[in-house]
Amino acid sequence: MTVIETAPAAPVDTRPYTSFLGSVSRVVELSSSMIRITCTGPEFENFGPSRYDQRIKLILPVPGRGFADFPTGADWYEQWRLQPPEQQNPIRTYTVRAFRSDPAELDIDLVRHGINGPASAWASQVAEGDPVAVLGPNRRYDGDPGGVEFVPPPAGTPMLLAGDETALPAIAAILEQVPHDVRGKAIIEVPHADDRLELIKPGGVRVEWLVRDGAPVGRPMIDCFADHAAELFGGQAGSGTVVATDDEDPDVEPWDVAEQGNYAWIAGEAAMIRTLRRMLVNDLGVPKASVAFMGYWRL
Repeated sequence: MTVIETAPAAPVDTRPYTSFLGSVSRVVELSSSMIRITCTGPEFENFGPSRYDQRIKLILPVPGRGFADFPTGADWYEQWRLQPPEQQNPIRTYTVRAFRSDPAELDIDLVRHGINGPASAWASQVAEGDPVAVLGPNRRYDGDPGGVEFVPPPAGTPMLLAGDETALPAIAAILEQVPHDVRGKAIIEVPHADDRLELIKPGGVRVEWLVRDGAPVGRPMIDCFADHAAELFGGQAGSGTVVATDDEDPDVEPWDVAEQGNYAWIAGEAAMIRTLRRMLVNDLGVPKASVAFMGYWRL
């Protein structure tokens, strides 16, 4: 009798977050400042779940090497840190704008800030068919993979969302997924008038667009944020200057998650976010535990 030996099955990757390799199937110019790339490929069939402001890592190709040197094992981060700088794939954090399972497609909206950084340079020239790599939640993981900061507020609790253009993809995704009876405001500062994208939202949420049109980052938001927050939460508005709250280290990126009471989710440039949080906590008396704040970038 002939015995046919078969190779052992490859182990199933059940890590909370894992890497997904594929290709760019679409590139869409959304506005002067934003583009959307759609990633697809067989590996993305195991991507997810994606909820609200789901955080992912976009792995950028190394010129001439692509992703050939990117480590994908369980100790990938340690191995990546040990690589020489010229071999390391740059990694940047983004938010899932949308994910569709049939076929498996992942949308990521990127802000174009010139070509100074590796992400901006890549976004300025990415094209359909280009290889792409993402670190994201693994559907095969038996548990909550994490990477989500937004928590839907209890029924009847007013919700405040605020951020600049880097927070726009997260705000858009949140508005699409919150319960239809949520009420509140979304305040979004963008560089140009055509960055005011059409958003799907509950009827009880009002969207306020603030266009910088050459003004310093955060200035339009800081000038009116306290009034908007006071109208939603009650209380007396205060004036804002770009400072850190007393208990924060200005050299540390602001990042915390709300837990209770009136709910505020704010994200964007770090100094602006610190100022908005100070207005909520110090001026309007919103409990610290009710404010989720994330510094996505800094000037």
